[in-house]
Amino acid sequence: MAGDAGWIRLHRKALKSAVFRDPHLWHLWSWCKMRANWEDTTVFVDRLSGPVPIKRGQFVTGRESLNRDVYPDRRKSDPSASTTWRRLKQLEKMGNLLIESNRRFSIVTVVNFEVYNPRPGRDEQPNDPQVTRSCPTGDPQVNTDKKNQEVKEEEKKKPPTPLAFPEVLDTVEFRAAWKDWVRHRNEIKKPLKPTMVGAQLRRCEKLGHAAAIAMIENTIEKGYVGLLEPDSGFNSKGKSDDGRNKRYDSAIHKPGGPKGSF
Repeated sequence: MAGDAGWIRLHRKALKSAVFRDPHLWHLWSWCKMRANWEDTTVFVDRLSGPVPIKRGQFVTGRESLNRDVYPDRRKSDPSASTTWRRLKQLEKMGNLLIESNRRFSIVTVVNFEVYNPRPGRDEQPNDPQVTRSCPTGDPQVNTDKKNQEVKEEEKKKPPTPLAFPEVLDTVEFRAAWKDWVRHRNEIKKPLKPTMVGAQLRRCEKLGHAAAIAMIENTIEKGYVGLLEPDSGFNSKGKSDDGRNKRYDSAIHKPGGPKGSF
């Protein structure tokens, strides 16, 4: 039998749980955690000749006795025994409990009992217990989300990795032109992606230092999304000089397509 002494953990995240929003369910769930035995023991059940072994985190109950124990001072507003038992089964479906029943009694196990009632000497008064994601729905505990968020914040604070320019483009002039190109893409709400940056730098390398700078300057001047060489034959509206509409991809150079496909 569980004694009246001692305590159990109650984490603030329980305020957001589905169990907390149901007063009767919360009442029953809290009672189960406090009712569970804190050490292995044996109990005697009516009409049984021998004791029943009960492990730490378990307790013995029945449909009628459960209702009497949860609501000792009977009032008209208290639920019936069948309703209380149905709520117990609901806690089992939510992963808070395990119930083993036979014709005479049921053994109820509180899942992750160590979280709610740690053994003496094992971090008895934690400020922020770290547990697994297998926590029952009724009393959610701290998981790795907070730690992951902290890691993401640290990553944001780290300075960006310097961009490695090809040797032929690693000049003050090209770096200034590329900086303007990046700013242009950000201004038109089309920021460059890492894969796109690599592809565009390879193309600039093939064109050569002077031609690459001219292409960037031409693209920015005419407000294009993709890099276009001055002699590409397209105007600022994406049409060829002869007036015919021609589509071009702003990111990938298609075989047979016009120059400056990205």
